[in-house]
Amino acid sequence: MTTASGDLRDRGPFTKDGLLPRIVPYAVVGAVAVFVAAFSVTSDNVALFVVAAVSFLLLALAAFLLPWDGLPRWTQTLVPLAYLPVVGLLREATQGPTSPLTTLVLLPLLLLAMHGNRREVVLCLVGMGAVLAAPSLWDDASGYQFVELHRAAMVTAISAFIGMSVIALVSGLRESAHRLAKSEERAREVRDQFAGLLEAATQFSIIATDAAGAITVFNEGASRLLAYQPEDVLGRTPTFLHDPQELAERARELDVPAGFEVLVAAARVGEADVRDWTYLRSTGERITVSLTVSAIRAADSVPIGFIAIASDVTDQRRNELLVREQAQRASLINDLTHAIREDLDPASVQRRAVTALGECLDADRVLVRLADEDNPVGMIAESWVRGGLPPIPIDAQPPVGIVRLSRNIPGGDSALVIFDAEDDARLRPAEAAEMAELWDGYGLSGYLGAPMWVGSRLLGWLAVHTTRPRAWTGNEVAIVRALARTVGAALLQAQTYQHELEISRRLRELDEVKSDFVSSVSHELRTPLTSIIGYLAMLVEGDGGALNDDQLQLAEVVERNSRRLLALIEDLLTLSRIESGSTRPLTAPVDLATVVNDVHRAVLPILGARQLDVLVEVPEDLGSVLGDGGQLERVLFNLVTNAVKFTPEGGRVAVRGSAAESWARLSISDSGIGIPEDEQAQLFTRFFRASSAREYAISGTGLGLVIVKSIVENHGGTISVSSAVGVGTTVTVDLPLLAAEPAEPAEPAEPAAEAVGAA
Repeated sequence: MTTASGDLRDRGPFTKDGLLPRIVPYAVVGAVAVFVAAFSVTSDNVALFVVAAVSFLLLALAAFLLPWDGLPRWTQTLVPLAYLPVVGLLREATQGPTSPLTTLVLLPLLLLAMHGNRREVVLCLVGMGAVLAAPSLWDDASGYQFVELHRAAMVTAISAFIGMSVIALVSGLRESAHRLAKSEERAREVRDQFAGLLEAATQFSIIATDAAGAITVFNEGASRLLAYQPEDVLGRTPTFLHDPQELAERARELDVPAGFEVLVAAARVGEADVRDWTYLRSTGERITVSLTVSAIRAADSVPIGFIAIASDVTDQRRNELLVREQAQRASLINDLTHAIREDLDPASVQRRAVTALGECLDADRVLVRLADEDNPVGMIAESWVRGGLPPIPIDAQPPVGIVRLSRNIPGGDSALVIFDAEDDARLRPAEAAEMAELWDGYGLSGYLGAPMWVGSRLLGWLAVHTTRPRAWTGNEVAIVRALARTVGAALLQAQTYQHELEISRRLRELDEVKSDFVSSVSHELRTPLTSIIGYLAMLVEGDGGALNDDQLQLAEVVERNSRRLLALIEDLLTLSRIESGSTRPLTAPVDLATVVNDVHRAVLPILGARQLDVLVEVPEDLGSVLGDGGQLERVLFNLVTNAVKFTPEGGRVAVRGSAAESWARLSISDSGIGIPEDEQAQLFTRFFRASSAREYAISGTGLGLVIVKSIVENHGGTISVSSAVGVGTTVTVDLPLLAAEPAEPAEPAEPAAEAVGAA
């Protein structure tokens, strides 16, 4: 059995680490007994008493002086056993069996019993019995002999019970002591391991308290994190490490008194409590930690302490906040950018910008100022004001200090930031005073303005106001700068669009005036021309008298040019009606093959004696289009007559038709004089005539192809021209076909049996 003092059985009973310390009390008791016995010794027993006293002295000296560690193990029981006959001698020298010194026989028994060796106790009991019974063995009185033997037996039996009880008690105590020592040793190991763990966990702050909240553990990680030494905090309540405002807010949430209970309320009832707290370092620095508080419970589940493990998450939370702010900024900018870029109304763009920015930044006022050459800050174009504040007059001039500082802001991605106008060293006293008295005394204290640059052009400023000092964050400055760029670009786009709309409106008005003028002039010219042509016809027919050949020739020239002028007027009127929309094409199905055949019949008289080969290759099932048959005939008639005019004798004119998918194609080709390639792009321009036409003196108004193109496009089609000088020209017209109506469902066939029966 191992204890703090080692195994007692392996050390001698009388060594300093064995029984020697325990024999001292007995030796003292024995010495006192010898001294007391000296007064009750009779003269007959003096010699016996002296022998006993000397024997006791020798035994005591032997116990203290002999080298028991070098002697055999069994010799270590000799002193207690030799003490028994000495007690017997003292008993006989002092009143015999009735001597009170008889009880001294218990001393060696107790000594050996406390040593825990049953064999030695049995030997001691045998020795006790012998010592107590010996005097009766040489006494002749039989009655007395019986009594003494009976007394010796009783004392021995009682001593045996006492000795065995002491052995059992000592053994139990030793076993308990052994278990206690083991437990203490294990506890020391666990404590050492825990202490080592606490010291090794330098990345975490570990603070333990007792049930009352006094700090009992403060590890190295806590010292590094909080800049406190353990001796500075042990015994204190950890609330001094926390932000008082956070503790108060948490106390209101839990409805508990502010203090230590705020930190452990959840852990006390067994709930996991992991949350962010603000720790205050000894230097006054504030850090954000993720804190986990757990209860340390006894066997009965009652909390006997608490442990708080914290890790520094200041940078992590700062980065998370930065990411959230960037996401918020990106979302705001993206949403607003998408909205205002689709908005082509400058006033709406400005209104969207100031409203979104005011609500996002929790501002008091947001302004859009448009700059001009004389005022780079500009006048108010749009404003947003928080409810309860007076509106800003539209003609309100910007504060002098803002204007002066804005002039010094460089171009590009910059901003003018004022946290507190009264405490800004850049503002002069008079300027700060002016800003404090603005707008019915509500004043302007915080200012954040960003210029709306588009390239090198300054459109104006986007400005945010607060009536109280405002510590603008980097995220807020970035939002305003980004929106200023976006709003500037959107405003320029909207202004450009509105300018283009105005130009387009004016052009339409001008075109309408032109069309009205052309229509009016054409009507005014057509009436006298018609009259002139009529009277010429009468002159030629002789109604005014007979005309000679020269006069007839002159009349024919006048009539020819009058009819050319009348054709020009008719073309101008037609084009004017088409472009103005006053002539709407009919929306009826038109069979293209029929149109081609009608035009072919109409052109034949024009050919007269011309030696031209006219070819028509158009299938009868070419298809139908939805439109105006008369206008489509005009298109084809103009194109075919042009081909006839520009094709010399012996040439060929071909009209071909085909259909592909949902489109019909008509191509009119000739082998005529052709058109120079560099002039083909101008063929559909009003009054344009190709140089080849002028060279061959072929008459025309220069409006025919313009009218043709307008009619084709009104029918949803396209027209194109390909030509080569001296080879010929091909004009291609593509028109969308009318969808074919679904066929009528076939009659269901009669059953085969009925058919057979009918047969």
